[in-house]
Amino acid sequence: MVVFQKVTEAFLLPPGVFVTLFLFMGALWLKKAPRKSLFMFLIAAVFYVLSTLVGILLLLHPLEKSYSCNDLQGAQAVVVLGGGIVKVPDGYQLSVHTTARLLKGLQIAEQKGLPLIVTGGRLPGVDQLPEAEVMKREAISLGFEEHDIIVEPLARTTRENALYTYKIMKEYGLKRIILVTSAVHMKRAVYCFEKIGAVVVPCPTAFLYDYSGVEWVDLLPNKDALNANLSAIHEYFGLMWYKLTDFLR
Repeated sequence: MVVFQKVTEAFLLPPGVFVTLFLFMGALWLKKAPRKSLFMFLIAAVFYVLSTLVGILLLLHPLEKSYSCNDLQGAQAVVVLGGGIVKVPDGYQLSVHTTARLLKGLQIAEQKGLPLIVTGGRLPGVDQLPEAEVMKREAISLGFEEHDIIVEPLARTTRENALYTYKIMKEYGLKRIILVTSAVHMKRAVYCFEKIGAVVVPCPTAFLYDYSGVEWVDLLPNKDALNANLSAIHEYFGLMWYKLTDFLR
C-alpha cells in the first residue's frame, strides 16, 4: 500500500505530473500525429531524467565529486563564499546554502586556528545588507572571534568573489587558502580563483543529494532531484560562460 501511494504521488504531483501529462499526450497522438507523439514522449523523457536519479548521475554527481576536503596543511585562511540571504520580519537570515557553507568554514577555521574570510555583497537592484556582513554576524553569534573575521562585502558573482578575495589575500600576505562553498558550485569557484592566480584547497559542503545508496524511490520523479539537477545545469552554463568570456578577452 505504501509503495502504491509513493508511486501514485510521484506521478500525480509536480514534477512527476508533467511526465504523466506528456506521456498521455504522446499516447493520444500516437496514431493521428506520430511526430507530435514522438515529441511529447521526448519531453516526458527529459522531465523524467531531470527529476530522478538518472539526471543526478548524469549532471550533479560529476560536479559534486570533482573535489574532496583534504590536504588542508599549509593553508593560511578559510574563505567562505556567500550563497544568499533572506530578508525576514526581524532582520536577515542566511539561506540554507550559506548556512551550510559558513558552518563548514567555521569548523575548519576553529580546528586549524585560521582566520575566516567571508565574501558576498548585494545583488544589483536589491536593497539589503551585504551577504558577508550577515555571515559575520552569524559567525560571531556562534562564538567565533570578531577580530579573526575579514569581510569582503562587494562581490556579486563568483568571479568577483575571487577577484576581491585575491586582493585581500595580497593585502594580508596570504598565499594558500581553504575554499569553502557548495559542492555543486565548487568547480566554478575553483576555476575563478585559480584563473586569477590564487592557490586554493577546495573543501566542498552542502551536497544536494543523498549519497547513502541507490533505492527504488530514487527512480521516481521528485522535487529534490529536480532542484539539484537544475542547480547543476546552472553551474555548467555558468562555467561555460566564464570560460568563453575569458577566451574572448
